[in-house]
Amino acid sequence: MKFFNFDGMFLKLITEEANNIAEAARKNASWSTRIPNAISVGTAEIIGDGKYSIAVIVDATPDKDWKNPNPNSAPEAVAFEYGSGIHGKKGQTYIIKPINAPVLAFDWPGHDPDFPMGKKFVGISDTTGKFLFNYVDHPGVAARPFLKPAIDANRKRIKSKLISVFKRGFLDSIKGQFRDFSA
Repeated sequence: MKFFNFDGMFLKLITEEANNIAEAARKNASWSTRIPNAISVGTAEIIGDGKYSIAVIVDATPDKDWKNPNPNSAPEAVAFEYGSGIHGKKGQTYIIKPINAPVLAFDWPGHDPDFPMGKKFVGISDTTGKFLFNYVDHPGVAARPFLKPAIDANRKRIKSKLISVFKRGFLDSIKGQFRDFSA
């Protein structure tokens, strides 16, 4: 008695579709120099009781050394997918302090001289003309989702293909049953 290889077909299908989602996410994040390289696809597997699993992975591992970032990781990916700071769920700024220097220095062309800077402002450098700060309140980033739109764009086609594979497998299994009985 020959049965349709459901497992093989489902594993093949979810692998193809996960790769389609990953490719769409890479295109959606093409504005970034790091996020597309951080997107990969795991291995499809059977996890039991007719359940299958595969992951589209976005490596957001923080860089251990900011001078030599990992080219296959994008720690900023989560912030761009969901938004961060005042643009995110918590709605607050992030304090950024100097690490390798006594102060932070920024060019600030067209600055508003009435902008309240409080204790964080140190002054303007006599040599570089840069604005010097003890710390800054970073507002975060606005969301620029890349993964969810890729999933949403492929959802209907994936559902249709899964149904088609299931129907084909079911019918082929029944046909195989009848061929075996007629022999």
